[in-house]
Amino acid sequence: MRNLLALGLMVFLGISLLIGKFPHKMLSPGELIEGHQKLNNNCFACHDAFQSINNPKCISCHELKKIDQKQQKTKGDTVKLLNVNFHTSIRQYNCTICHKDHAGIDYKKTASFEHKILKPEILENCTGCHKNRNDNLHKKVSNECSKCHTTESWKKNAKFDHKLVNNPVINTCATCHKAPKDDIHTNYLDDCKICHSTVKWSPAKFEHSRYFQLDREHNVKCNICHKSKSYKSYTCYGCHEHSQGNIAEEHREEGISKFNDCVACHKDAKEDSATRYPRSYNKLKNSQSPKKNEDDDD
Repeated sequence: MRNLLALGLMVFLGISLLIGKFPHKMLSPGELIEGHQKLNNNCFACHDAFQSINNPKCISCHELKKIDQKQQKTKGDTVKLLNVNFHTSIRQYNCTICHKDHAGIDYKKTASFEHKILKPEILENCTGCHKNRNDNLHKKVSNECSKCHTTESWKKNAKFDHKLVNNPVINTCATCHKAPKDDIHTNYLDDCKICHSTVKWSPAKFEHSRYFQLDREHNVKCNICHKSKSYKSYTCYGCHEHSQGNIAEEHREEGISKFNDCVACHKDAKEDSATRYPRSYNKLKNSQSPKKNEDDDD
C-alpha cells in the first residue's frame, strides 16, 4: 500500500514539475488565434487558476462598446448593426459560447453564433440587426421573417406561403411571377387560379367544361376545334353533320339567325341542354350554369 502511495505521489510531482516547466504544451488544448499569439505562454492572462476563461478578463482587453462601434461601421451583406449595441446586449453570456480561442490560428473559424442566446425582444426584431430586404418579393409580404425563415439559416429550409402576400397582390400573379409565353397562357393571363393553385404550379388542372363539356364523342385533339394558336377562337364545322349548311338549316328552322358562336348557347353536345340566351364567349367564361331565357322563343 505504501509503495502505491509513493508511486502516486511521484507521478503527481512529476506531472506538476512538467506543468510548471512547460505549461503551454502540457495544458493548452490547442493553438491560439493569431491576435492572441503573444499570450501563448501566459495562461493566466485569460484564465484563473483551475478555471475556464472569464468575461472580465476578456472585456479588459476587448471593450464591448468599441466592438459594437466597429460593427456599426461595417457594411456586411445581410447584417446591419447600425443602432444595435450587440455585444453589450449579450454581455451576461460567456464569451466562449461564440468564440473558441484555442481552435486554431484562423480567426474566422473560431467564432460561431447562435440566435438562441439572444433576448426575446432582440430575437423577434430581425431588422434590428439585419438589413431589411427590399427586393420585389419581400416588399409584398409580411414583415414577420420567421414565417418563412429560421434563425439557423436564411435560405436553407426556408418555406414560403402565399397567405403571407399582402392584398391585392395575391390576386395578381404576374406581379411576382413571369408570365408564360406559350399559346395557351397568352390567352388566359388574367386569372391563373382557374388552372393553378398557390400550393404548386404543377400539376395544373384545366376545366374545359367551363367553356364546353368534352364528352366521349368530343374528346379530341385540341387542333380539331382550335385551328389557330389562339384558343379563344374555335370552329365546330368539319365533324359529322356539323357542316356549315346543316347547322345553318337547323338553326333557321328554330328561328335562330345568329349561330356563329356555338358555345354561347351550347355547353355540351346535348341539344336539349342548349340555351337560347345569346352570350358572348367572354361572358360564358364567368358563367357556370346560365339560365334559359324563354323570351327568345317569341
